[in-house]
Amino acid sequence: MYQIEHFTLCDGWINTSTDDNGEPVLFDTLEQAQDALESHWSDLQAEGMAESYSPSDWRVAEVYSSLCRCGKPDNLCNC
Repeated sequence: MYQIEHFTLCDGWINTSTDDNGEPVLFDTLEQAQDALESHWSDLQAEGMAESYSPSDWRVAEVYSSLCRCGKPDNLCNC
């Protein structure tokens, strides 16, 4: 599984993308995540918002299978 992460000053690299239920958006393959990130960047450019960001503000990261004590994947948990 893969996710798109955005770098934030307060929390570092986090998945800021959620679905309609508020769950983090995850992708089955690296290619799907990369395609989604490219699409997101294209949308920012089309909306004239790309100059406020850098492509290096986002990355695709693998979601590991280890779980936090709360039951969420370690890299998605803020405990």
